[in-house]
Amino acid sequence: MPQPWAALLVFGLTWLLIAGRRWAAMPLGRPAGALVGAVAMVATGSLAPAAALAAVDLGTLLLLFSMMALGLLVADEAALDALGARLVALSGGRPMALLGLVSLSSGALSAVLVNDTVCRWWCAFACAWGCR
Repeated sequence: MPQPWAALLVFGLTWLLIAGRRWAAMPLGRPAGALVGAVAMVATGSLAPAAALAAVDLGTLLLLFSMMALGLLVADEAALDALGARLVALSGGRPMALLGLVSLSSGALSAVLVNDTVCRWWCAFACAWGCR
């Protein structure tokens, strides 16, 4: 019989791991913290292994993995750098036009890539092209 305090303790520690991002004493990211929490829930008996397996949505995992892989592929192929150069050329050197083009393209890219990839790339783009 699982103890409710064990589930609350595991949940609290997992929440701290995820919310605390990376601590020097526990260098885990959010996905690793969530995995540690899931394993701890099963290890303490708070969640049955069958229930844990049933909670996994393979379609969502496939979608997330595919989006991350696509983001890495696009970043490695320098396609986003080519897009940035094209946007600068289309703006004609007008800052407001470039801002509009960046806004529209970031919305379109966020529909097919992970938001982290788009935000990190646009930040690097803004720093590189803003200094020119």
